[in-house]
Amino acid sequence: MIFLFRSFISDIQRQLACNQAKNSLLVYRGQIISKNELKTLKQYRGQFISVNSFFSTSTKYQQVLSFLHVPDNTDNFKPVLFEINANPTMVTTKPFADISKYSEFPGEPEILFMLGSIFRLDNIEYSSDNQL
Repeated sequence: MIFLFRSFISDIQRQLACNQAKNSLLVYRGQIISKNELKTLKQYRGQFISVNSFFSTSTKYQQVLSFLHVPDNTDNFKPVLFEINANPTMVTTKPFADISKYSEFPGEPEILFMLGSIFRLDNIEYSSDNQL
């Protein structure tokens, strides 16, 4: 399937590289994941993880929190908030860029990371304040 979209993916990578962030950014991503996925993530603390999709993030913490709602009847899923310190000097092959001006949602700051981006999982914490 990826083979069919290779020119599209290559074009996105070129555009992200041309618009690569110049300064370090602190960004957030909210995601609902299964308890099994969370258990697996905990095992990778201090190690590197690769993301197998494009990775959309925001610079607005509160905005990301507003998207993290798990339906009441799903005990198998947990909300997770990723906090990412993105340093463009450390990223050479997997660019990331501010795509806010292309977003369907005006006023929402959006930073897009390239498919296959690699992150170091420094810490996993539970916040009783936010239930995540």
